[in-house]
Amino acid sequence: MTTAIELKNILHIKKDTDNPLNIFAVIQKGLTKSTALKVKDLLGLTLREFTPLLARSERTFERKKAGESFDPVMTERLIDLARVAVAGSKVFDGPGELKEWLREPNRALNNLRPVDVMNTHVGCGLVLDLLKRTQYGVYS
Repeated sequence: MTTAIELKNILHIKKDTDNPLNIFAVIQKGLTKSTALKVKDLLGLTLREFTPLLARSERTFERKKAGESFDPVMTERLIDLARVAVAGSKVFDGPGELKEWLREPNRALNNLRPVDVMNTHVGCGLVLDLLKRTQYGVYS
C-alpha cells in the first residue's frame, strides 16, 4: 500500500486539521484552483467528472486563475473531496485503484457509484464511511 496522504498537506496548512476551527479558517480564506486540481488528480477524476462535484461547469472552473481563491462554499466542497482522497489513499494503492472504486456501483449506496453521490456534503460523508469500513474489513 502506498503512503497515505494527509489533509494538511493538500490544504497547505501547518495546523491540526482535526480542529474544526482550523478548517473553518481555511474555508474563510479560500482554497485555490491549484489545490482543486491536486484534489482532482488524487481522486483520479477527469475535469469533466470533477467540476459537477463542485456544482460548477468546466468552463467556469477553467476561467479561474491558478492562484485565485474560491469562495467559502466551493472551498468547503473541496475540503469534503480532499477528505475522500485522504481516506482513499489509506485504502487503495494509488489514485488508479481509487478511481476504479469510485466508478463501481456499490450496494451500500443502493447501487449508485460513489462518484455520483459526492456532489453533496452528505454524499461525501457516505463515501467516507464506506472507505473507512473497507479499510477495516467491514463488508459493505
